Amino acid sequence: MALHSILNATEPRRTRASKLNKCTHTHKSTSDRIRVSTKRRTQPKVVQAAAPVKATKPIALPRTLHRPEFQHVSRDALSAVLPQCDGVNAAFVRAHLENYGAHMWNVVSSTRFVLPTSTQLPEEVPITVNNASASAPTHVMAIHGPPAANGVRPVSLYPAHAVVLAAHCARLPAFSPSQAEIVPEAVPAQMTVPVRGVSLPSPPMFGTLLKYLYEKDATALLATLLPVALPNLAECEDFPRESLARMLATTYSSQQLLSDHIHRVHGLWLDVCALGVHDMVLYATMDLAWETLLEALAISTGAGAQ
Repeated sequence: MALHSILNATEPRRTRASKLNKCTHTHKSTSDRIRVSTKRRTQPKVVQAAAPVKATKPIALPRTLHRPEFQHVSRDALSAVLPQCDGVNAAFVRAHLENYGAHMWNVVSSTRFVLPTSTQLPEEVPITVNNASASAPTHVMAIHGPPAANGVRPVSLYPAHAVVLAAHCARLPAFSPSQAEIVPEAVPAQMTVPVRGVSLPSPPMFGTLLKYLYEKDATALLATLLPVALPNLAECEDFPRESLARMLATTYSSQQLLSDHIHRVHGLWLDVCALGVHDMVLYATMDLAWETLLEALAISTGAGAQ
């Protein structure tokens, strides 16, 4: 099974730690950080003089992605979104959602709405649902980070079902009590739903996390995080981390690996921790992507050849 391959690949992490020690590009005495040096290339000048040497800038990356202390989803948070099931525990709700999550995601993906033109977030947004295979989204999530240097705070909007977020996100404050979910009788169906603002450390990665919480497809998540063609994991006895790392190192520069791909995995992890999502398969998938990308970075910078 592909899921079994992902879980097994992250199990012997302690054994592989000695190999990852070769990723230290500068300051090899640092045991719990990986430092990578990047240099800006200067344009050649038509003069008989040595090109100026730019100082290196070390970038520290954690060897492993820390797993925060487990926190239970509160029953009050669940009761707010499931008033008809007062007292039910989160594990039961998550197990129930796994049977319907893919259909619910299809409904979310079909939902359309007009972005507000004002600078202030509205309390409600009209939406149009174009799929009736499950209940309609109950909210539009307004995800934002800290203000930019110019004072502007970009906001991204995502339709979502409150029950999916409440059942998985232990650190997300409870939703306001709302009416029961609506299954459209016909589509397109128009309705108005409340807007819920949430500040996250990495807003661009919320969409990736949201899709996983609905579908629970670890293979699809791994394919999103590793920008190479993955083999059929169901047919792999061992996860081909080394060969994938070499493909990544030959396809992307160290700067691309850092800014485009390692940054994304780290951002996803930050959002997972901030929301209090405790999903062992999710963490195993992030670990596998992280370790593969770090090995690719070590090869790209020459540290992996030592």
